[in-house]
Amino acid sequence: MPSSPSGDSVLRAASKNDRRYITRHALGFYRALILAGLYTFTSRQETARAPVEKTVPISASALTSADHLDLKDPTTYIPALKHCIATHPILSAGIRGQDGEEPVFVRCEDIEGMGLERHLEVLDPVSAVPDVDEIEALKRVMLQAHDQVFEDVERVPPWNVSVLPLFGSDGEGRKRAYVIFAYSHSHGDGRSGLNFHRTFLEGLQRGQKDQGYDCTPFHSTSELGSLPPALEEACTLRITGKFLLSTLFGARMPEWLRGWLGFSTPIASGRTWTGKVMQYNAGNFRTGSEILLVHRDRVESVLRVCREKGGARLTGLLNQLVVRALSDVLPEHDASCAVENFIGTIVVDLRALVPTYKPEMMLNCVSAVYEGSQRVAKGDPAINLKDDDALWDAVRGTTARLAHSASTLVDQPIGLVQYLDKFRPWFLEKLGEARDSSYEISNAVVFDPSSKGNASVSGVESDGKGTWDIERMVFSQPANVTNCPLSFSVVTRKDGEMVMTLNWQIGALGVVDENGFAKDILGRIDGYLTGIAQIDSNTLDIAGLVDNE
Repeated sequence: MPSSPSGDSVLRAASKNDRRYITRHALGFYRALILAGLYTFTSRQETARAPVEKTVPISASALTSADHLDLKDPTTYIPALKHCIATHPILSAGIRGQDGEEPVFVRCEDIEGMGLERHLEVLDPVSAVPDVDEIEALKRVMLQAHDQVFEDVERVPPWNVSVLPLFGSDGEGRKRAYVIFAYSHSHGDGRSGLNFHRTFLEGLQRGQKDQGYDCTPFHSTSELGSLPPALEEACTLRITGKFLLSTLFGARMPEWLRGWLGFSTPIASGRTWTGKVMQYNAGNFRTGSEILLVHRDRVESVLRVCREKGGARLTGLLNQLVVRALSDVLPEHDASCAVENFIGTIVVDLRALVPTYKPEMMLNCVSAVYEGSQRVAKGDPAINLKDDDALWDAVRGTTARLAHSASTLVDQPIGLVQYLDKFRPWFLEKLGEARDSSYEISNAVVFDPSSKGNASVSGVESDGKGTWDIERMVFSQPANVTNCPLSFSVVTRKDGEMVMTLNWQIGALGVVDENGFAKDILGRIDGYLTGIAQIDSNTLDIAGLVDNE
């Protein structure tokens, strides 16, 4: 394996797709992506007991059986981190030359002797009751993590883990902590974050099961594997001439000509809501965020309705609900009522199309579908969305386009990076220009911690003193200078809650009250889901919305 001038082993050159993520992060335009999990530990004694209803108080003596585990002790998590690094080679990779046009991934020399705690921070515990305070505390931690700039990335891989322990009973005598995995997009996509947590959970369970599980740093890089090939090397991302022409010249053509030529990718116009122009000031660059929790009963009811409608899937439905919410909210927050349409960027995972890749790998394998939608006029409040034919026709159309995109490597927007040579000027030239879309939806779909061969990990007692599990996942993206003004990140725990995080770059929305605007959007989406599920929200155990202050 060749070595870099610094002595670190070169793993491979960064591909053009990699360079896009690396340069964007080096400029500070897109910082830390986050996947957080609510981890629970149930002791052997608690596991053996009959389940306790959450409404029944638990005595202090009933909690002592899990007291041997200290959630505030960093050594509790070091074995799991080591297991993740051994499983996912990208976690031991640094980036040499991130400020230039020819970066490479290198195996960090310090990985052999570094204390793994440099990637780990255990925070002061916060109250677990009520749930809304817990979410607010989590959001504060995530906002700080989102806006961090990973430094010295040639020697220190750009990722870290923050642990937020929760004190107080959850009603079932379990210990709980949020594990917040923050990482550069150069080191993985959203699905990669889920794979990290699945591996981290397995590492915790192994550490609990095996007494004396090795907490020392790595002693040899031979323990670590090679990186998966870059997306462009693992498959052929073919771009047709028609798609290329549409991308290069579509915005300059009148609509009738674009239609005559069969260009289907929507193009933003002066009547498309895209927030404010792209701008960046390192001194006041911050991420804004709001979070919505949707109880599992409501999720299950909505999914059932989607199945009944035929050809409708959740991501397609969420896209139409975002359009409806924006249509309703914008006149109340923006003096301009000239907005006629929206363009959504919906993320698509291409893993299933690349034979070289395995589902459990950490890597970048995403593209996008651009979905144009007309502004929705206020409908008759007496008509339930469950019976709105226009809504469900639109949902089925979006679902079909997403399914088609996920089935082909031809004309994927991510394939267009092959035509770029210089990424840094390309990003910088975007500043001051209008954005090309209104919002992004990235749905990490359903997270099942027991899948991918880990059935013995989640919800099953180990041979040690207890069982670890993950009961909630939170997916969240940082402010994005050169992309959509709004980012909706969604993840659902199997047989559990759906969590939607709405994030944005502070100052980029073009409305007076950005927090109120975002909270209003999520509130309406929450109401739409309740109407479709036809469940009284007062009967559900949800955290709802949390103020950003």
